[in-house]
Amino acid sequence: MDISETKISERKLQDANEAMQVWVSELEQRTREIGLLNELSSLLESCLTAQEAYGLLQQMGAQLFPRQVGLLGVINPSRNMVERCCLGALGVYNASFLAR
Repeated sequence: MDISETKISERKLQDANEAMQVWVSELEQRTREIGLLNELSSLLESCLTAQEAYGLLQQMGAQLFPRQVGLLGVINPSRNMVERCCLGALGVYNASFLAR
C-alpha cells in the first residue's frame, strides 16, 4: 500500500470518527430530554392544581426548550375560551381569549 492509500484510509477513519462523535452527542441530548420528560410526568401526577402544573411546565419547559418560547393552551369547560400560559424566558402568565 502506498502513502496516498494510507492517507485516504486515515481520512475515512477520521470522518467516521467525527460522524460517530456527532451521533453520540445527539444520543446524549435525547437521553437527557427523555429523562426530563420522565421527571415531568412523575411531577405532574403530584400536582393538585392547574397553577401548580403551569409552574412546573414553565420550569421544565425552559429546560426542554432552552432559548425558545412556546404556548400551552387549555380550553375552558364551556369550550368557548382558551387559557394560555407562556413557557420559557417570559415566565408564566395567564390570559383569556375567545377560541376561534
